[in-house]
Amino acid sequence: MDQSVPKKKKKSWNPENLKAALEAIRNGSKIKAAARNFGIPESTIRDRLKLGENYDPPMGRKATFTREEEKELVSFITLMAKKFYGITQQQLRKLAYDFAVAKNIKNIFSSEKKMAGKCW
Repeated sequence: MDQSVPKKKKKSWNPENLKAALEAIRNGSKIKAAARNFGIPESTIRDRLKLGENYDPPMGRKATFTREEEKELVSFITLMAKKFYGITQQQLRKLAYDFAVAKNIKNIFSSEKKMAGKCW
């Protein structure tokens, strides 16, 4: 029987509740009480008080390529496809690795396999 505790979803609170919690704190409520009353983690409330109400931290891992670099990679792949030279998923992963190495882009790709991961 699996008795693991389900993971809590990040950012599961309502933005309106955050605004109400911040307003309650500005009106004299304690952070701990506001967090409990509005169902928002204390750390989130403290971050928003310090960094601003509109601060919205990025979720997940940082992307390997910038949008411009992705567009450059896509342009090359599209050009090759137009010349009837399509590539496989494995070739694409190797291309992404080679592209990152050539451009000296920090990455977490496998240097042993010399390719990007399946979930890249």
